[in-house]
Amino acid sequence: ALDPRGLDVVDEDPRLWARLGAVRHQLEVHDGAIDAYGTALALGDSSASTWRGLGMNRYLDGAPRPARTALDASYAVDSTNARTAFYLGLAHKQLEAFDEAERWLTLAATLTGRQPLADILEHLADAQRFQDEYRAAIETDQVVLYLSPGRLSTTFHLAVLFDEYYADSAPAVRQFEAFIQQAMASPVAERSDTLVMVAYAQNRIRALREATFFGAPEAEAELQADSSDTDVGGTGAQGGR
Repeated sequence: ALDPRGLDVVDEDPRLWARLGAVRHQLEVHDGAIDAYGTALALGDSSASTWRGLGMNRYLDGAPRPARTALDASYAVDSTNARTAFYLGLAHKQLEAFDEAERWLTLAATLTGRQPLADILEHLADAQRFQDEYRAAIETDQVVLYLSPGRLSTTFHLAVLFDEYYADSAPAVRQFEAFIQQAMASPVAERSDTLVMVAYAQNRIRALREATFFGAPEAEAELQADSSDTDVGGTGAQGGR
């Protein structure tokens, strides 16, 4: 057979189909990677790496439920791979199974190194927040900032946690102010997602100060309603920075 990219493929060799899946994954051709990994499995490949490749690309292609099935199969063959646990955590998080997401992301954190660990823990903090485990989420974000100082998304997420957890508004105001200062000095200051976070932080500072100074719960409620359509406190669905 002839692959659309011009590569000659031996039809019955699952190893070549798995390799083609890996190449397409690197090229971010996720639907093509799914086809290639699926063909490798149909031809008898049962390796953890092939199941993992299929699951990762199904997740990246926006299908968390079949991704979870493939990743479960990968984990059954090899339970030591951090990437398998990480994507299982992401798939469960997207499916709003936050308890399972926390379990898998915690496992991934124990299996990986320092920099990937920061990415994993950022998602773990988000899963903890959705389960109202605010103290744990705050501690997780603080570990992320220890591992990756100045991480913009985590600095913002920590401010959101302070805002939602503490009755005293002062810690949230200070953290939002620190985030704004950091964001404005960042190389990504003009990026749309940064601008959205900065605008949210500025609005929250104004609302918290008004509620404290004037005792104006109606102003706070109005701003909460305005921001309820978008959960800016969460990390991106496909991974950390």
